[in-house]
Amino acid sequence: MLILKNTLGRQKFSFFPLSFNQPHYVVASPCGANRKQLSSQYQLGEKTDGGFVIESITSLPIYEATAYQVFFFALRQKISGHFKKILGTRYIHLDTSDTNNVFAVALRTIPEDNSGVTHVLEHMTLCGSEKYPVKSPFVHMLKRSLNTLMNASTSADRTCFPFATQNEQDYHNLLNVYLDSIFFPELKEMDFMQEGHRLEFENGDVQNGRLQRKGLVYEKMKTTLSDPSEILALELQKNLFSDTVYRFNYAGDPQIIAKLTNGQLKRSIKNITIQAMPCSIPMAIYLRACKIGRPCSFPTLSSSCLSKEDANAQQQSPPIPLQPHYSHTKNVTVIGPPETIVVDEARQNQMAVAWLCNPIHEVDDTFGLTILSHLLLFGDNAPFRQALAKSGMTHSYTTATGYFMDAVQGSFCIGLTSVSPNDTKTLEHFIEDTLQKVVQQGFKQERLEEVLHQFEIDQKTRNGIFGLNLFYRMISLITHWDRLDANTLPVASLQIDKILDKIRAKVSGEHPTEPRYFENLISKYLLNNNIHNRVCVILQPDSKYLQTKQTQEEEELSALAKNLSEQNKAFILTQTKALHDYQTKKPNVDLLPTLQRTDIPLSSVDPCRMDMHVHTFELKNEKTNETQTLHCPLLSTQAMTNDLVYYRVLYDLAPLFEASNSSESINIAQNDFHLLLSIFAKCLTHVGAADKTPEQLAQAINRKTGGIKATIHSLTPANTSMFSAMAEQTKQNNLSYFLEMSSFCLKSNVDDMLQLMEEICVHPKFEFFERINTFLEQKMYVDFKVLLNYGENYATKHAASMFADTCPSFFVDDMLEGISALKFQGLLLRALQSQRHAVTKELIHSFEKIAHQLFRKQGPIRSLLVADKHLFSIPLSEMTDKFVNPFLPLGHFDKSSMLDDKNQHLFGVNHDTCHNLRVIMKSRKFVGGPPTPPLSSASAESKGTSPGREIRHYFAVPSSSDFCAAVIPTVPFTHEHCADLRVASKLLSSDFFRKQIREKGKAQNCGSMQNKNLFVMFTNQDSDCIDTIHTFKHGIDWLLSDRITDASIDGALLEIFGSLDAPKSPFETGFQELLQGINEPIRQEHRNRLLHVTKKSMQDAVHKYLKSAFEKDEVAYTIVGRGQGYKQPKEKEKLQSHGFRVNNLL
Repeated sequence: MLILKNTLGRQKFSFFPLSFNQPHYVVASPCGANRKQLSSQYQLGEKTDGGFVIESITSLPIYEATAYQVFFFALRQKISGHFKKILGTRYIHLDTSDTNNVFAVALRTIPEDNSGVTHVLEHMTLCGSEKYPVKSPFVHMLKRSLNTLMNASTSADRTCFPFATQNEQDYHNLLNVYLDSIFFPELKEMDFMQEGHRLEFENGDVQNGRLQRKGLVYEKMKTTLSDPSEILALELQKNLFSDTVYRFNYAGDPQIIAKLTNGQLKRSIKNITIQAMPCSIPMAIYLRACKIGRPCSFPTLSSSCLSKEDANAQQQSPPIPLQPHYSHTKNVTVIGPPETIVVDEARQNQMAVAWLCNPIHEVDDTFGLTILSHLLLFGDNAPFRQALAKSGMTHSYTTATGYFMDAVQGSFCIGLTSVSPNDTKTLEHFIEDTLQKVVQQGFKQERLEEVLHQFEIDQKTRNGIFGLNLFYRMISLITHWDRLDANTLPVASLQIDKILDKIRAKVSGEHPTEPRYFENLISKYLLNNNIHNRVCVILQPDSKYLQTKQTQEEEELSALAKNLSEQNKAFILTQTKALHDYQTKKPNVDLLPTLQRTDIPLSSVDPCRMDMHVHTFELKNEKTNETQTLHCPLLSTQAMTNDLVYYRVLYDLAPLFEASNSSESINIAQNDFHLLLSIFAKCLTHVGAADKTPEQLAQAINRKTGGIKATIHSLTPANTSMFSAMAEQTKQNNLSYFLEMSSFCLKSNVDDMLQLMEEICVHPKFEFFERINTFLEQKMYVDFKVLLNYGENYATKHAASMFADTCPSFFVDDMLEGISALKFQGLLLRALQSQRHAVTKELIHSFEKIAHQLFRKQGPIRSLLVADKHLFSIPLSEMTDKFVNPFLPLGHFDKSSMLDDKNQHLFGVNHDTCHNLRVIMKSRKFVGGPPTPPLSSASAESKGTSPGREIRHYFAVPSSSDFCAAVIPTVPFTHEHCADLRVASKLLSSDFFRKQIREKGKAQNCGSMQNKNLFVMFTNQDSDCIDTIHTFKHGIDWLLSDRITDASIDGALLEIFGSLDAPKSPFETGFQELLQGINEPIRQEHRNRLLHVTKKSMQDAVHKYLKSAFEKDEVAYTIVGRGQGYKQPKEKEKLQSHGFRVNNLL
C-alpha cells in the first residue's frame, strides 16, 4: 500500500500558469498478479475515505485491468476565516497486475502565437520551485531516485509531466517534487536564459567576438525546422486549423522565440489560460495502492495543491473551438530544405493533402478513422499504397500521413515524398480518384480482418511502462473532457475489445450490420464536401535554404551588434557572467528528498519473471532407426504476456564466410559481404514465400502475427576480453554473428505463425524484384530520417569501426546499420535506377544462395520461447514438433551430403554473377575502414589503431547541427572493471556533460555510456563539436579529480539501478540469454560488482582505460554534421586543423 504524505499543505496564493478548470484524472494500480483485487472492496456509488465516490467501474479485459472513475466531491474549506466551496474533481484508478507506478499531470496549454511560450514553460517548470529552490531539481532527482521514467513533454494543446518508479518511498519523493514544481515553479530569469534564449559574445570578447544567440529551446527548434517533413507538417497544421489556436507553432519559431522575454512570458500567462485551481488539471496516477482514497493521496492533493485561493477558481475555461469549414479548398506552396537522401534529382518535392474530420470526442468515428487510415494507407496490401506504386510517381509517405487526433478535431492526411514538380497536380487528382475507386470497389474481407487483427494485437502488446501507455491512450479525451457527454468517459479509449466487436459486427460475419462502414467514412469525411475541409500543401526544395537561414540569422545578429550601445554590451556581458555563475554554483541538494545506496535491492526482484529453461531434444531417423541429440536447444521462460506468444530463432552467420582457400573463388570480398547481408535481412520478409506472392505473404503475416522480422546481430561475447593474452581465444570467440528470425502472435495463432516463419526461411521467393526496389527506397527514406534525429548513433558505430582489428563486431555494426550501410544503400538505389534489371538479377542470385546455405543447409543454433504458463502444459515431444522440427536443415542426419556440397559455397559462383554489385561496393569510397578482415586472427593483445590510421572523420549531411561521438574500446560485461566504467559513464552524463554542454546551450542532448566493450561519449544537435571534443577530454580529468565524492558514486548507482531493474517487456525477456549467454547468475555477479564500486575503484578503471587512451591519442571521433558548415573554408580548415577528414555522406 502506498500512503502519500501531505508535504505541500500550505495556503499560499500562488498561481501555476498552466492551470485549467477541468477534472483531475488519476490512475492507480496495485502490485503483482497476487494482489487483492479492488472488485471485492468497492461498489458503484460507494463513498470512500477522504471524500471519494465511485462513479463508474469499467472492465478492460484486453489489458487485464479494471478502471474505476472516482469523483472527489466539492468540499468546504476554511480560507481566510471564511468557508469557501472548492470545485470537485475526478480521477481514474486502474487495478492491474503491473508493478511499475506512474504519475502524470497533464495540463491544457494553449499558445497564442509562435513564440513557443508553452514549450519554454515546460522546460522552466522543472528548474526550481518554492519548496525546493534548487537549480534543476528534476536533474538532481535522477540521481536521488530509482525512477524508471522522468520526463516532460509539450504538444499542440497540452503539457504532460510523467514519472515512474517501482520503489514506494521513491514514489513519495518524486510526487512531492513534481507537484511543487508544477504548481509552484520559480520561473527565474536565469532559467529563461538557459532554457529559452539569450545573447552572448563569442568567447566573451565584445571587440572581436561575434554576437550569438543561444538557448536550449531556440537551438532545438532551429534543428527541428531544418527537416523538410517538419516544415510540411507545420504548414499543414497552420492551414488546416487556420482559425483556431492550432495554427500556431506551439514549439516555437526561432525568429519569434528570439523576441520573447521572461517578463513577457510571465505577463502572457494570464492570456494563455484562465487562472484556475490545480484541481482543474487532468492528472493521472497509476500506482501500487490497494485502496481508493487516502492511500491514493487525494487528501494530500486536496489539502495542498487543490485548495489554494483564486478569484477565478469558479470560472470554467471555455472549450477549444472547432475549425469552421473553409469557403474553398486551400492550396499552399512553401519552400524548404531538400531531403537528406536524393535518389532522383527530378523528384525532390513533397506534398500533403489533408482533411478536417470529426471532433475527437465522437469516439466511434475517431476509432473508425484510425482503423481506416491503416486499411487504406499502410501495409503492402493497402489499396492506396498499391495504387501509388503502380502509378510510378512516388513510393514513400512523409511523416504527415495517417489519422491524427492530437487536437480537438481529428485530421486525415496523405503525405508524399520524392515527388516530381510536374506530378503534383496529377497526384492531387490521383488521390481523389483512388479514394473514389476504393469506395466503389470496397475493401476485401481479408484486408479488413488483417487490419482489425493488427489493431487488436497492438493494443495487447505490453512494454515496461505499461501504465504510461494507457494514460497516453486516454490523454486526448482527458484534455477535452469538457466536450464529453455524460455517457462518454475517458476510459472509453481503452475499451478496445468493445470497439473491435462493434466494428466486426458492422463489417464481418454472415449478417454484417453495415458492410460498407469504412467506405462510408471515406465518403463522409474525405469525398463529400471536401471543398470545405481539404488542404493541399506542396513543399519545393531549395538547396540553399539552410544556408540562407543561417546567413539571415548572422546578418540580423551583426546588425544588432552594430547598434548596441556600450551600456547594452556591458549588460550582455553581465548577464553572461551571471548565467555562468548560476550554472556553476553548487546547489543545496540536501533540500531534495533522496533514497540511499542501502535502498537498492541486493538482487533483482521481478514478480513476473520465471526461471529460464533449456530443452535439448533427441530425434529419430525413421530410415536408419538412428537416434541423435539435436544441437539446437530451445530456451523457454514464462512471463505475463497478455495472451501473446513470442518466438525467436537464431542462425549462425559465421559459416557463410568459410570460403575456400582460393581467393579467386570469392567474387565479393568478405568485408563487403556484410553490406549484402544487411540488405538480405531487410528484404527477406517483404518478398514472397512458398506459394505466396508478396501481397499474400504480407496479408498472412498481418492476419496471424504481430509481424515477422529478420535482424542481424553482431556482438562480442560478454565473457570474452579483448585484452586476453590468448590469441586463439580471440580468433575463435571475438565475433558472434547471427541472423535472428522473430515473431509474436495470439496464443490461438501459434501454429500459423510457425508455418509462416518456416515458409519464409525454407522457401523464400526473391523473384519479385520490383518489390525489392520499392522496399529499399522506402527503407532509405526512413533510415535518413532517423539519421537526422539520432545521428550520434551512426557516428558511434563509425567511430567504433576504427578499432575493428581488436573487435571485429565494431566493423560489422557499421556495415550493417551504420554510415557504411547508408552509403551503400544510396549507391545501390542509384544503380537500380540506371541498371535495374542487371543489378536486381545479381541481388536475387546472391539472396537465393544466402538463404539456401543458411536455412536449408545449416539450420538454427538455438531458439527462444516466451509465453504464459498455459502453453508449457503441452508434452515436450509436442514442443519439439511444433517449435524445433520445422526449422531443421535438409538432411539433418546426412552430414556427408552437407560436406560434399562444400565446394558449392556461396562465394564459389560464376565470375560474372556479381559484377555490378562488386562495382557498387568498390565505388563507395569508405574511409577509415579496418585494416584486417573482421574474421581475421589479429592478436588479442593488440589494442588501439594501426600506425597512421585516420581516426577522426566528419560526414556532411543537410542539417543545421552536428552529432558527435568519441569512442574508446574497453572491457566486456563480465569484466571486473565494467561496473566501474558504468558508474563513470553515469557520473559524466549527469554531473559533468549536462552542466558543461547541455545547460550552456552547446547541444540538445549529451551523455556517455559503457556498453558492448566500448566507452562512448556523444552529443545530439551540437552547435560546436570542436569545443565538445575538448569537453570530452576534460570530463575524464574531472572523473579523476577530488570533486568526485562517495555521494556522487551513490547517486550514479541509484540512476543505474533504476534503469537496470525497470520492468522489461515480454519481447525483451530472455534476449541476453539467447544471444550472449548472460543468465541470471552472470547478471547477479555484475550487480554485486556495481554495489561494491568505490571512488578509488572507479578512478583506477578510468585511469587505466580512458585517461591512457587520451594520452596515447587512441580515441576515435566521428561527426555527422552540417553540410553547409563544412563548405565554408574557415569551418573546413578548423575541422582539418583538428585532424578531421571531411567527407560528404553521399
